[in-house]
Amino acid sequence: MRYVEFIQADPFFYDRLRTDRTHPATTDYRIAQNVDWAGWEQNTRDGWHGVFPRDLELPEQGWKVHVSATLENAQCVLDLVSGHCGRQRVPFKYRATRTDLLRINLKYADRGTSGKFVTVYPATEQACAEVLNDLDALVGGMDGPYVLSDLRWNQGPVYLRYGGFRALDVRDEHDQLVPAIRRPDGELVPDRRTPSFAPPAWVPLPAFVTTARERLNADDSEAFGYRVREALHFSNGGGVYLAERLRDAATVVLKEARPHAGLSPDGRDAVERLQCEREQLERLRGVPSIVGVLGGFEHSGHHFLVLEHVGGRSLNREIAARHPMVRAGASTHDRDEYRAWALGVLEQIEAGIRAVHEHGQVHGDLHPGNVLVTPDGTVRFVDLELSYAQDAPAPSAGGAPGFTPPDGRTGVAADLYSLACLKIALFIPLTPLLALDHRTARRLIDEAVRRFGLDIGFGAEVLARLEAPRTGGAPAGERTQQAEELARTWPVDTADGVQQLRTAIVRGLHESLDLSRADRVFPGDVRQFTHDALSIAHGACGVLPALHEPGESSHRADAVLDWVSAALHRAPRTQPGLLDGITGIARTFSRFGRVDEAARLTAEIERLPFEQLPGDLYGGLVGIGLDRLDEDPDGAAITEIRRVLRDRTGELGRHIRSVKGVTRAARDRGGLLRGATGAALFWLRCYETYHQAEDLDRARRALAVDLSACTERPDGSLQLDEDRRSLPYLGSGSIGVALVAMRLLEHLDDEDLRRAVRRVIRVTRAGYTAQSGLLNGRAGFVLFLTAVQRSPFADAVSRADLIRHTRDLGLYALVHGTGLHFPGEQILRASTDWASGSAGVLTALDAYAHVVHGTAPAPTPPIPGLFPGTGTVRPPEGALDLRSHQPEPTPST
Repeated sequence: MRYVEFIQADPFFYDRLRTDRTHPATTDYRIAQNVDWAGWEQNTRDGWHGVFPRDLELPEQGWKVHVSATLENAQCVLDLVSGHCGRQRVPFKYRATRTDLLRINLKYADRGTSGKFVTVYPATEQACAEVLNDLDALVGGMDGPYVLSDLRWNQGPVYLRYGGFRALDVRDEHDQLVPAIRRPDGELVPDRRTPSFAPPAWVPLPAFVTTARERLNADDSEAFGYRVREALHFSNGGGVYLAERLRDAATVVLKEARPHAGLSPDGRDAVERLQCEREQLERLRGVPSIVGVLGGFEHSGHHFLVLEHVGGRSLNREIAARHPMVRAGASTHDRDEYRAWALGVLEQIEAGIRAVHEHGQVHGDLHPGNVLVTPDGTVRFVDLELSYAQDAPAPSAGGAPGFTPPDGRTGVAADLYSLACLKIALFIPLTPLLALDHRTARRLIDEAVRRFGLDIGFGAEVLARLEAPRTGGAPAGERTQQAEELARTWPVDTADGVQQLRTAIVRGLHESLDLSRADRVFPGDVRQFTHDALSIAHGACGVLPALHEPGESSHRADAVLDWVSAALHRAPRTQPGLLDGITGIARTFSRFGRVDEAARLTAEIERLPFEQLPGDLYGGLVGIGLDRLDEDPDGAAITEIRRVLRDRTGELGRHIRSVKGVTRAARDRGGLLRGATGAALFWLRCYETYHQAEDLDRARRALAVDLSACTERPDGSLQLDEDRRSLPYLGSGSIGVALVAMRLLEHLDDEDLRRAVRRVIRVTRAGYTAQSGLLNGRAGFVLFLTAVQRSPFADAVSRADLIRHTRDLGLYALVHGTGLHFPGEQILRASTDWASGSAGVLTALDAYAHVVHGTAPAPTPPIPGLFPGTGTVRPPEGALDLRSHQPEPTPST
């Protein structure tokens, strides 16, 4: 997901942009008023407003037409297009508001949907040709961003592509449900929406499509003058490419800008920003730290800036490669060596920024991604599209989150703020937290000084540059002061201290509850705005258990459950899964005594087309199966789920690939939630329920699939290897694999498996995690280490690591209102949800308090049977309990 898209609307929580700051009086777009729309069905969903004749049934698929528009001409375009469609009775849909149109054209929006303002559904190929010509006569030549997935018709803004008209889904090669179209043989296949025109090979191209393609290729025949060697970066505004200049074989960098696309929140498009960048680079020509500009040109309507090629890596990548806190067992020497390197880099950056200021300019967007470190250690600045003269107004578009002053300061002062953030980020890379709660600055600085032996003066200087001038105002209330003190001291060393933290976090959840909204009730991850606002992972059902404690009035829980029930009736399609949909919602209703509603949802679950569902734990058959094993182990649903998953055993490894001899999982497809590890847990629970030896063997073989993608890192830890990254986390990495391995070892004697678990435990010796959340962050480390303490792998080292990680959760604590909160995924905004935010941190804290302080009861995570002692085993009569015959504990390393 593009998280940057969801930080424009609210300064603290992720939210969908609802008001266009360039046009505060945003209103809905209106279809043509000179058409009688009686007899047409209209509905709004996911930012689209659909308009369909009631007596017309859409075909499943065909050639569809897209019309793009700018923020300035969109209403005019819609008047013309909707008027034509209304008179010809052609179904269509359009982006409902100016804000919806802005959102799909932002710089970091999805390139596959960019530009699509109106979608028209002609019933036949002949009708499509007529619509294309008619709309071209009406709007042809008007401004609009290029629709990358489509073929342009004449000069635009009319485009076409072949795709689905109706909502059909199919499992793709990674076992994900994706939009589908039907092949001539009747089989459903993915409807791929790539940022280039690529109709399915089996679709015969009509003559009008072939002609349009030939015409477009002829228009693009002009010599480009460069040979692209590699795409370095893509955004909705264009790409950055490593290229060879053909006239002299020089290696250069090309930066592309697409007109009317890649908008910044202030409405400027990529071309305007590129022109600004060229002007600033020309003014800074000769400054040693600034990458050189070699020229610019336009080709096929796209604008290009030609830049000097500077070898090396971004400072971001250098930090990741060098930082000792990301490795287990880093020594004092490692930290001293890193400190010396980091201070040397900072000295160069400070000198470079000083030179920029001496030339009368402001950098405007200083952060580690815009700093290159060459092989000889020299620092160079790149990407100056937000730079401006000191005597000019600052662009209203902000820079990188975590490095842009939240108080609105501009000019040299803003650069100095960014520099101060960068000084923190080189040691403790958590600076996005500063914009969420300014009080985190002192904690991060103190942590950097403590861990790296920095001078006290370093911290004082950084803090002075970060702090805004005092403007007075009312003092904080008593409860806010209590929350501030808890965040500062983070008292997890006593049971009473943990309870105080718990109370403050729950208070934060209470204060964030908003029953007036139809789209969500608790602020959480951005997935709430697609389909997860009700679910356990990112929605209300994951937060509810934190609100309803024994002896506490349940009126809030009842109100939330009423909201969930009403939302289910409104939602046309709800996901089916354990963590993303109705299976988890049904479990929640049952837990809170809503038996009838739980039964209704259970009946819906049992009618699901299991054969068509993906097999993962998060939203597929494994998660549904774990629920059915727990709730109705003798029912018909679990029998069918077992059959389907048994038939798919051979597919378990299809997310695993070998790249240059290295075995890796496909991106986001390995581990507990979406990989074969979830299947291993399912078959293990089947074994514990039905006592069939082949189920235990299936569990072992499924786990071996994800273990094959785990590689040993230089520090001796075992992490799940994906494309360009190694993952240790609970949801997607090796910790989740190890949890299921520990459960499997309750029934198997397997030294290789024990060795793998010990190497995963070593992951937790590292001192840094980027996020605090349960599934992809430090809270997951805490929860995992509490499970280790209840296993044969427990020892003094792992217990000390458990206490250390729980203490370090305090680094992320945010005071908001009178409660404590935690950042969500990407730490750009706070989240209250279970998977990424406060509710998940509460789960980890409760497990810690139970293990370390002996408080009761231990939390019950919503994944049945995942943790030691949480799997209910149904022994057959006279059977031997295998768990009483475990091998002797092996000391962990």
